[in-house]
Amino acid sequence: MSKCDAFVLNSFTSSTGQKEGTPAVLMEAHASSKPCISTRHAGISDVVLDGETGFLVNEKDIDETASKMLNFVEDRDMCSKMGIKGREHMKMEFDNSKLNDKLVDIYKQLGVS
Repeated sequence: MSKCDAFVLNSFTSSTGQKEGTPAVLMEAHASSKPCISTRHAGISDVVLDGETGFLVNEKDIDETASKMLNFVEDRDMCSKMGIKGREHMKMEFDNSKLNDKLVDIYKQLGVS
């Protein structure tokens, strides 16, 4: 991961309708300041913010995936800025301490101690 400029993960729905959830590897890439290109699939859009921390493409759209990859090659500054924004997004929305605090608040609201 440390040697790449961007990370690409093309998930797709199987012929039987099966999907993966939210791939942790996308969170790892963003935490490493790498912008991501991935698909509009399951929980991926919670991690990859289209046009902000990377790009989302339709499942199995090879041409659009390649086009977005070229965007990163041609605009190194954008690639870097999206990577930084991805890291910030992970810190703000996926930090374990913050998530635990939110969960405790939910339990308190439900009256669970």
